[in-house]
Amino acid sequence: MLKFLFVLPLSFKEIEGKIRELIYREFSYIQDEYLIYDTYESAVAQLADNQQTYDSIFFAGPYIYNYMISRLRQLNHWSVFPRSSNTMLRAISKAALSGWDILRLSIDTYSKHAVAEAYQELSIREDTLALPVYNDMDDMDFTQNALQYHLENLKAGKASGIITVSSGVVSELEKRRIPYIAAVPTLDTIRETLFNTVQYHRAQKNILGQIAVIYININFPPEHSLLLSDEYSFMLEKMKIIKEVYKYADRLSASVAEESIYNFILFSTYGALDLETAHFRKFELLNWLERVTCYSVSIGLGNGETAIDARHNAFRAMLRAKNHEQNAAYVLINGQEPMGPYLGDTVQKQPEDLPEEFQRIMSKTNISSNTIHRLYTWVLKENIDFFTSKELADGLKMSKRSADRLIEKLLSAALAVLSTEQIKGERGRPTRIIRLNLPKFES
Repeated sequence: MLKFLFVLPLSFKEIEGKIRELIYREFSYIQDEYLIYDTYESAVAQLADNQQTYDSIFFAGPYIYNYMISRLRQLNHWSVFPRSSNTMLRAISKAALSGWDILRLSIDTYSKHAVAEAYQELSIREDTLALPVYNDMDDMDFTQNALQYHLENLKAGKASGIITVSSGVVSELEKRRIPYIAAVPTLDTIRETLFNTVQYHRAQKNILGQIAVIYININFPPEHSLLLSDEYSFMLEKMKIIKEVYKYADRLSASVAEESIYNFILFSTYGALDLETAHFRKFELLNWLERVTCYSVSIGLGNGETAIDARHNAFRAMLRAKNHEQNAAYVLINGQEPMGPYLGDTVQKQPEDLPEEFQRIMSKTNISSNTIHRLYTWVLKENIDFFTSKELADGLKMSKRSADRLIEKLLSAALAVLSTEQIKGERGRPTRIIRLNLPKFES
């Protein structure tokens, strides 16, 4: 059952009966409700707090729609009954039945082309028409100016009657007891609008959960920016990260959006990600990124009925992953509870299965297990006791900036000490020489 709200002006209340009858007769699966307003301001106040309770909201015309969208955040599907030539043809026919001279009508809102098209259906050529039409859609005082336009045409004998679309004009004409014809949507226009909206919701239901988003956050420290002196090293590291992200996106046929220097968003489908991640339990991208940066990576995967829902869920999952002091991923499917953490290669191997010293270092330094392993491998293979940040960067195949950050973490955890500083030449900063103080363990 679809729940639709119809926002109609008090002066056009006659449409309500048509819609009720049409839904009862042809759209029994629609639950209809009505918001009848006197002023635009009152309509905003009534709709502000409850629009999310409806699947779609229909507006009688573009003026109230534009007024609403400039004052309310659209939280569901909105639709407008179109200004069709069929509606104008109905109004002209009604004017003829009322005994008005249909070649002398004062009309507002509709374009001259739409009016001429309606007359063509009556075999009346456009070049025989000299109808006054007021359609300044950008007029901030449209109601008052359109009303004045109509009254002047009547007084000057240029019009035998008035056809209006404006509920404000209708209200003023009724106060003056001046006859008018309201160009309200025809049954066929209402039927077609309802049918198209129902098809839209069916299409949305068919793709339920098919949109999936991966939100990637590289946890650079706040001071890590292009304003620092080591801009070159930063850009080298960023390019390595971008390469891995785009390589992974190619495997998924996903599109990539770089939200900032820290964040990437991948748009894909539920099926592609389900297959690539072994039912959302293995994130090879974590391993790829760990090879090119020593900073931790937080990944959130989400899906939903729309791209906005999927992105929101992915962002929430990423925030959950950031709570971990290592590379981690979380999954949030269709608003369910987040699943995780998934830790790259450690999906198969839980942290407690790692050597005890690895676990202690990871906990103490917020360095990933992969980086610790690479550090130990380099130290043992090269028999390293002392090194500079450049030597560490070359040895672990990372940027100098990444190496400096790794050294800071080791120094803070007392796993390395500053041995001395050497001066290179008469100018420039001294080069730090670091001595490692890593615990020894077998295997």
